[in-house]
Amino acid sequence: MIDFPKEGTRSKTPDFVQLIDMASEAVGGKVLFSTDDFFAPAENLIKNESPTFKEHEYTEFGKWMDGWETRRKRTPGHDWCIIKLGVQGIIRGFDVDISYFLGDYAPRISIQAANLEKDNKQPEIPQRGVRTGTAATPQEFEAVAKLKSNNWNYLVHMTELKLDKPDSSHNYFSVNSQQRWTHIRLNIFPDGGIARLRVYGIGQKDWTRIDPKELLDLVAISLGGTCVGFSNALRGHPNNIIGLGQAKSMADGWETARRVDRPPILKNDENGTLLIQGCEWAVFRLAHSGVITHIEIDTKHFKGSSPDSCKLDGCVLTTHEEENMMRRKWVLPIHKWKPLLPITKLSPNESHSFSSLTLQLQDVITHVRLTISPDGGVSRLRLKGYPSSICLLCPRERPSLRFSVKPMHSECSMEVLAAASNRWFSDSIIFGAVLTDLIDLTTHSPNIFVAEGLPRPPNLVYHNGDQFYVGKKFFEVLLEQLTQQLEVSFGMEDRRAKPPKSLHSWCTILWEGQGTYMKGSPERELGSSSPDFCKAGLD
Repeated sequence: MIDFPKEGTRSKTPDFVQLIDMASEAVGGKVLFSTDDFFAPAENLIKNESPTFKEHEYTEFGKWMDGWETRRKRTPGHDWCIIKLGVQGIIRGFDVDISYFLGDYAPRISIQAANLEKDNKQPEIPQRGVRTGTAATPQEFEAVAKLKSNNWNYLVHMTELKLDKPDSSHNYFSVNSQQRWTHIRLNIFPDGGIARLRVYGIGQKDWTRIDPKELLDLVAISLGGTCVGFSNALRGHPNNIIGLGQAKSMADGWETARRVDRPPILKNDENGTLLIQGCEWAVFRLAHSGVITHIEIDTKHFKGSSPDSCKLDGCVLTTHEEENMMRRKWVLPIHKWKPLLPITKLSPNESHSFSSLTLQLQDVITHVRLTISPDGGVSRLRLKGYPSSICLLCPRERPSLRFSVKPMHSECSMEVLAAASNRWFSDSIIFGAVLTDLIDLTTHSPNIFVAEGLPRPPNLVYHNGDQFYVGKKFFEVLLEQLTQQLEVSFGMEDRRAKPPKSLHSWCTILWEGQGTYMKGSPERELGSSSPDFCKAGLD
């Protein structure tokens, strides 16, 4: 993984600027409150465009500025504003841009953050309207006070800003926080101007609120997808191609350099594909493990530099495996990758869509590798499908699911929903759904999640044999995540087959009515299961 500097520290042209600007108005960011907007409104902070300067432009209130500028403060206190993020998720860093504010920039700032969805603390705040020349009213102060933003977490403590070039003066601050944030508060001390505030990070969807029938772009950066490795990037980072909306230009895509090892004279095969051995690639971690059912590869704007062909592969990797692959520059054993899209011819400036071309598209995956040949540019990659918590059921056979939460007894380690289809491609019933994101890992009181409407399957949940079998690999992802976050060892037991000897801990899948329960417990001797243990906590 990327090593981020210490929380709240300044960094020089950091990697996080390749991530999405979570506060931008282009993704739904919104200013909820500002103490003062006299010279220029706080809405300018979240404009998608870079700041500009008009030397001779004035308003009735003073010099026109492309940013947020408050009046010269003559009362106690300092100015601040609250922004609702358009993309909620994990913040990796900030860019506090004071370009063109040569004599009026705020000398110091601090930044706080909160997750208001978690506590449902979202009081009604008056609409802002046109704000230039105004300050917050007593009614607005009273409404925003309910947010208790003074007590929000500090991601950047009070820090002095540095003025660099007049037309490009960026102050970068790295953040090392794994929490999900929905709102931020920008404090300026005591007053002044800021041109732009960029909040860079990775989206993190609240998967407990998804519609089971909703088709999602599982690689979208707004949901949490991200590039974890690539071979070459001449113009634009691969993260661009999983960004929001359509690409605005070639600069909004991913373009590689021309390969110098291409042959002097190019030739095609019988299918019209170039006979070139070299290629470029990018690996992405999905926002949520799942099944891909629709693939879209867009070469819009790349009229003279689109790839000749591409292919897409997927695999299941644990966090530890991903870290190893990043150190090894993604030299992954060939048998790890499953072909999701075979070598396919691409056309310039065109969107290409594919649906369920291979059986592997029905497998759960956590990572994908896009390979383009021989080189060139792509503007967008969309991988639509269903999160793994519901998608192991074949789409045409997937029943309607309803999830409900029931409290568990405190003496139980934890219980997790498991759902399975009546039939799988291997003719075995495998572990069908893992709702790791539905578990409230922030409390000490575990919950049990019940899926209603599922057919009652046989009791086989683990397929012994091939170590790369998708059911086993996917279950390993669950076990690692739970072990890391809950500090409890987990394993599994096939009620009709003896567990592998390599497992030192175990759990049992039990079917009860229309729901399925998985019981996890601390380590115990293999073969020591008993009816009393299996039923513990399920009353």
